This record gives sequence, C-alpha cells and structure tokens, in this order.
Amino acid sequence: MSKCLLLLIGLCVFSPRILSAQHFPTAPVKIEVGAAAGGGMDIVARALAERLSPLLGQPVLVSNRAGAGGAIAMMALKNAQPDGYTLALVPSWTLSYQPLISTHYRAEDFTLLAVLYRSPDALIARADAPWNSLSQMLDSARNEQKTLLFASQSPVDQLIINWLARQTGNKIAALPTRGGGEMIPKLLGGHVDFAYSATMHTQYVSSGKMKVLASLTDQRQSIAPDVPTLKEQGWDIAINTFFIVVLPAGVPQAITERLSSAFADIMRDEHIRSLIEDKLFMNIDVHLMKDASSLIVGQQSKMRTLFDTLQ
Repeated sequence: MSKCLLLLIGLCVFSPRILSAQHFPTAPVKIEVGAAAGGGMDIVARALAERLSPLLGQPVLVSNRAGAGGAIAMMALKNAQPDGYTLALVPSWTLSYQPLISTHYRAEDFTLLAVLYRSPDALIARADAPWNSLSQMLDSARNEQKTLLFASQSPVDQLIINWLARQTGNKIAALPTRGGGEMIPKLLGGHVDFAYSATMHTQYVSSGKMKVLASLTDQRQSIAPDVPTLKEQGWDIAINTFFIVVLPAGVPQAITERLSSAFADIMRDEHIRSLIEDKLFMNIDVHLMKDASSLIVGQQSKMRTLFDTLQ
C-alpha cells in the first residue's frame, strides 16, 4: 500500500474529530448542576451559562441533577459523549470523596476543567435555637439523652457528622435533602435540629432567621465572626468545599483548552464576582487544569484519612 494511500486513510479516520474540535461548538452546550433549582450552586450555574453563551456563540443550557451531593450529576456526565457539549458544575467532594464510597464512577472517568470558587461551609440552626455553638448543642443533647436530627446535603457532611458523633458520643440521625433549596424549609419549619449549608445560610443568617453553630472551614464566617470554627471548638478538622467544572474523560485537548479559557474570562467578569462574593458570600478561588487537579488531589488525601478513621 502506498504512503499516499495510507495518508488518505489516516485523514479519513482522524479528520472528523479534528474538525469537530476546530469548529466547536456547533450546537447548544449543557451544564449539569449537582443541586436542585434555587440553591447557591444553581444560581451561579445560570449566571455562568448566561456569560458562557456569547463566548461560545451557542446557547448554554442548565440541567439540574440533584441528589447524592452532586454524584447523580457526575453519573450523567460520565455517560455523556466526550465532545465538550456536556459539562458539570459540582462540589469538589464528588471527585475527592464519592469514589471512596461508591463504585458508580472513578475520578479517572473525568477531566477537571477548573476550580471556580469555594463556599463558607457551616453547621447552622434556626435563630431561636437554644444553643449558640455546636459544642453547646452537643453537650445539651447528651445531657438530655436526645437524638439530634440533622439535614444533610451530601455524603461528605454525613461523614463529618458521623465523625463528630463518634468523638462526642452523641446520637445524630441524618435527614437527606437534595440541596440548599430543600434544606432551608426543613430547618426553618422545625423538622430538624440543625443542618449543613455551603452557601444558602448566608442570606438567612444576615436576615436574622438562622444562626451559625460552627464554621467547617479553617476560617470563621464573615457573617458570624464571633462563632468559632470546628477547630476552635476542639475538633481537629476543617473542610473546604470547592466548586468545580468537570468534563467527561477523553474530550479533545483543543476543546478543553477553549472551555478553560472561556471560564477564566468569565471569572474576571465583575457581575459574576459580585454575585459570588457579595450576594452569596463565597470566595473566588480560580484554578485551571493542572493547578485545579493538584488542589483536588490534596483534598482526596484528607478525605481518605477522615474516611479511614471511621472504618
């Protein structure tokens, strides 16, 4: 077979993929959001989609895949074609923790495009609750031999609560919710004693309807600077939730680079920054591609250590 014929065969085989990358996108792009409509992640996703659309020259749609702390969105993404037309906005523990407890997917099934921001994770209660800190609540419940009911949003917050319960001897039962939009009425309606929140609590704490019992990160909450962190209350643990954009593994590099560049541009947009920082009280923390992967690998190590202590 001649070299010319081999070359022509090679072009026939590889050109469609190359051309599709060069002309990407030629159809609407979809963002799978790992939370129900109305929560902080959903609000950000819709703002990102609005800014992403003119950069790509195509509509950008948002699809809510609530449940399991973002794992359902990740399973949908895993089954999507690796062509760049389906992305997901999910919490970082969908990559750093979920693969430890489930066989539905592996971290290697995805390409991490970017880390965009991190949330002021907290344990919260209604404003009229009789405790002003997590330690007060746990001490009171133990003295009364009361089982506390906790509104959970993900396997990660359940991991933290299980770890705390083992440390303190408290009995805590989890009531699963599909995100902040479901958690809020459960807490305000008195169906649970306390809850985990990544972002939704900020507006309710500011309006006097909720209180922070403990910051789960390594910093106190800006909306509740007098409330100690978990570490300051005596437990050597801190969790930072990053919100990440993920693709299926195998997306052509040219498409990955174009999308990465687009998100870098979007995160410099003043409207987006104001929404995330001023309205949702979260922190812009952008890392792209390899830097993003290094950050999540570090979180994976922390989550595995915490997970192993409960085995």
